[in-house]
Amino acid sequence: MQVFLSYPSWFIVLCIALASIYSLILYFNQKQLASIQKPIRYLLSLARFIAVFIISFLLFAPFVKRHSSKTEKPIIIIAQDNSSSILYAFKKIDSTTYFKSLEKLQVELSENYEVKTYTFDEQLHPNYSKTLNGKISNLSKTLDDINDIYFNRNVGAIIMATDGIYNRGISPQYTEASNLYPIYTVVLGDTTPQKDAKISQVLSNDIVYLGDKFEVKADISSFNCKNQNATIYIEQIIGKGKSIKVNSSNIGYTEVLEQKTISYILNASTPGMQHYRITHSAISGEYTLENNSKDIYVQVLDGRDKILIVADGPHPDISALKQAIEKNKNYTLDIKYANEPISKLEEFNVAILHQLPSASNASSQLIGSLKQKNISTWYILGANSSTSRKSESTGILEIKSLRNSFNDANALINPEFSLFTIDENYMKTIEKLPPLRVPYGDYKATSTNTLLHQKIGSVATKYPMWMLGETQLQKQAYLMGEGLWRWRMFNYVQTQNYDAVDDLILKTIQYLSVKGDKRKFKSLLSKNVFNENENVLISAQLYNDNYQLINSCDVNLTLIDENEKKYTYTFSKENTAYSLDLGKLHTGVYTYEASTNCNGKSYKDLGKFTVKALQLEAQQITADDDMLFALSQKKNAQMVYANDLLSLSKMIKAQKDIKPIIYDSYKTDSIINLKIIFFILLFLLAFEWILRKYLGIY
Repeated sequence: MQVFLSYPSWFIVLCIALASIYSLILYFNQKQLASIQKPIRYLLSLARFIAVFIISFLLFAPFVKRHSSKTEKPIIIIAQDNSSSILYAFKKIDSTTYFKSLEKLQVELSENYEVKTYTFDEQLHPNYSKTLNGKISNLSKTLDDINDIYFNRNVGAIIMATDGIYNRGISPQYTEASNLYPIYTVVLGDTTPQKDAKISQVLSNDIVYLGDKFEVKADISSFNCKNQNATIYIEQIIGKGKSIKVNSSNIGYTEVLEQKTISYILNASTPGMQHYRITHSAISGEYTLENNSKDIYVQVLDGRDKILIVADGPHPDISALKQAIEKNKNYTLDIKYANEPISKLEEFNVAILHQLPSASNASSQLIGSLKQKNISTWYILGANSSTSRKSESTGILEIKSLRNSFNDANALINPEFSLFTIDENYMKTIEKLPPLRVPYGDYKATSTNTLLHQKIGSVATKYPMWMLGETQLQKQAYLMGEGLWRWRMFNYVQTQNYDAVDDLILKTIQYLSVKGDKRKFKSLLSKNVFNENENVLISAQLYNDNYQLINSCDVNLTLIDENEKKYTYTFSKENTAYSLDLGKLHTGVYTYEASTNCNGKSYKDLGKFTVKALQLEAQQITADDDMLFALSQKKNAQMVYANDLLSLSKMIKAQKDIKPIIYDSYKTDSIINLKIIFFILLFLLAFEWILRKYLGIY
């Protein structure tokens, strides 16, 4: 400990002089103290001298610098692989013996080092786990996480016990930690390739539509199965342990190492989430059968939007609309003329009225039915349209025009349009399109969602050419002129495709076909298919009569698995909504019912989701000792096999560069902050006061 002054050191002489003069005058220059014995006067004078010296010395702001040291043992980190592929390692070695050796190694190392233990799979977990149920191996993230935790610490070495198989992240050789610390690797598992046939990958559509055909393609790998035959079959899982075989084929292997691809065409005959399993039959002597099958889930939608075109008469625009709409497999199209009967009108999502109402076809009954059934309607005007009859029907647009009076108008894009976006490349094409013949007159729009304005000659007007909007009853769209077929032809001449015009048509239909969700209570899934290692998250929303979010009422959920077993949960309240974390669930198809009772009204919402198996760990069963050896060699560490685990203790202790680190620290503080100074002053002044009181000086 060193003492420093904020002023020159000779100022201490002033402190001594001040204390000496004050104590001498007080005890040797006063006649009333002459009767006190000299030893007592010397003692009182000394106490006063020291107290005054300390107080005056503190006025010069002295400070003290103290030194301390701390010794940190080297840290040895033991990371044990907990992924399910390690189960194959324990076919060759006894797991009980191995984990006892691991615990003994920890005890031996603890004598000289600070030992930290972890388990890893997809994530890094503290302490050991013997469950061996991790679905994903990510060795690079494990090393990165260790580096983050022990950054700038005295890490002596990392011991990583693993089979070297990873199916997430990059090779651990390329992590930052592999260049910072010696990594001693313990090889778990068989390094000799075993006889095995597996389905390595299955490709199929995630979503198909009811009645469609879709392809399922399987990649098959085999090793040491030469002159063996097998059957590949695909089955549909229908729940409760039942399945239906859909297709099968026989294959034969002629090489030691062989790759094959098999495909099947299936029918999407049932709506909903469909579960299929493709299986490779067992081959005699196979090392494992866990990779002989793969599950796939296909969402079969019975949700194609039905589009109806009703025309006043034949017109090339009808063909243009048909070709654009049929580009999207989500739509089915039906074309009728005004004098033809239309059955099951309520099944249509969007109706396109081409030049209706017209002078010869009022179509008032059809228009009324479309509004009554809340079917979105797109009006395309033309030479035969009756604008007076159109204005009589309530909507987002009224037109007052003279009969047979038209203008040639070009399209002008409205930059303030916000219902959907248009590609910038399409914009350039659209504004070059040839003019349409639009009704001349006075336009009164109740909607501001105008996509295209009319440009008459060189004059840009605010008259709408193409607009969209919504009334209380239905969504509506208007195109003020005929000639879509000319637009498509011009588009093709300019760009060798019809994309710009078709994009306008399809996005308009998409806007019209989407129905607003006005339910007061609804549940929302983050996605429809979860992996078995993911938490299933469900949220819910509850609205009051003013359609404001509330969460004053409790919301419950009943979950039903494939065996019709029920589980009950309660949502948590967050801000103005609800959330529920179901955790990790077993594989299968689940249905649920979310329900609440609020202000005397009951609400419920149904949902369905799937949890699919991750079969990554069974895809590779041969330990990668080459990679582990290269990883250890980067910092002159060693690779050992499981039966030599305890040899690591001697190897690490023999490393001279793995040693403790002594940290020196210096702390500077003002002497006035030292408690000992306070107690010395208190003692001196109290001693002097008590003794003077006893002698009767005061």
